[in-house]
Amino acid sequence: MSDDTSRLDEWFEVASARLLDEFERRLEKRLQRLEALTQAMTTLVGDPLDALTENLRELALLPPTEGENTRADVTVAINALIREAKARDAMLQDLLAKVDELTEVIVG
Repeated sequence: MSDDTSRLDEWFEVASARLLDEFERRLEKRLQRLEALTQAMTTLVGDPLDALTENLRELALLPPTEGENTRADVTVAINALIREAKARDAMLQDLLAKVDELTEVIVG
């Protein structure tokens, strides 16, 4: 091999090593962001479920009142939980769409 070819090969080796390092650094950064988003989604789901469990425990401990009032109270509570669940579901769908976009950026 000539000196020019050797220098060119050496230059390509150094350049490819730098590109690989940069790629790995960027990939690590994106994976950290994805992990943070996943943790946020877990919290978003876990906290409301914990609150729901606590509310149901409190409801079970309430002293009995007139039958009709209790039924109305339970109906109101259930409807409120359904509304909250729908709002959380919409938020989660939005977050999942963003995770899909990030995955495409990372993989694609």
